[in-house]
Amino acid sequence: CWVPARTVADALGFDHSGIELALRLAGRPYVWATEFENVHSLWRYGEPNILVDGKRYACSEDYYQAQKTVPYDDGAWCARREGVMEVA
Repeated sequence: CWVPARTVADALGFDHSGIELALRLAGRPYVWATEFENVHSLWRYGEPNILVDGKRYACSEDYYQAQKTVPYDDGAWCARREGVMEVA
C-alpha cells in the first residue's frame, strides 16, 4: 500500500515542510510505507492484513504487539524483537 508522503501529510493536517527537509537532507527521493509507521490508529488509508503462522492480524503493528510476553519482560523482548520485526 504505497501512498505519496504529501497525501499523508495533507490527510493528517500537516504541511510539506518535513517532506521537503527530508528530500534536501537525503539529496534524493526516499520511500515510506505504512509498515514503518507504528501509530495505525490515526491511519486513514486501508492497509492489507497479514497472515503469520495461520493467524490473521489487522496490520504488522498488531502482530508485533501481540508477540510481547504478558507480563512484559524487557530482557526477553529485546532478545526476540528483531526477529518479530523481520516476520512482520
